[in-house]
Amino acid sequence: MEALELRIRTADFGVLVCTPDDQVINEKRGVDTVAPRDNVILELGMCIGAMGRKRASLVRPRGVELKIPPDLLGITSIDYKADDPANLGVPPGPVCTKIKVARAATCLHG
Repeated sequence: MEALELRIRTADFGVLVCTPDDQVINEKRGVDTVAPRDNVILELGMCIGAMGRKRASLVRPRGVELKIPPDLLGITSIDYKADDPANLGVPPGPVCTKIKVARAATCLHG
């Protein structure tokens, strides 16, 4: 945890990739959903706390309903097209371009 805190304090931006790694079963409502790993959500919260929400980005697959805590839905989200639902690897080119644009806007506007 200390190493993670140090890395976050020395970084300019946080980019966290959320993929549907865990299945969430809500027996009360009879609904199954998918969610990113808990550690990714924790690290996103740590980045927001240390850097502010304008410098923390969430990368997520387009068209996949991920269970994300509602309080985190107001941060910058970068969606990518997952060509094959069985392989949700993030295509780096388009995502990196979107991050560069978001970074430039943040640097210009504080």
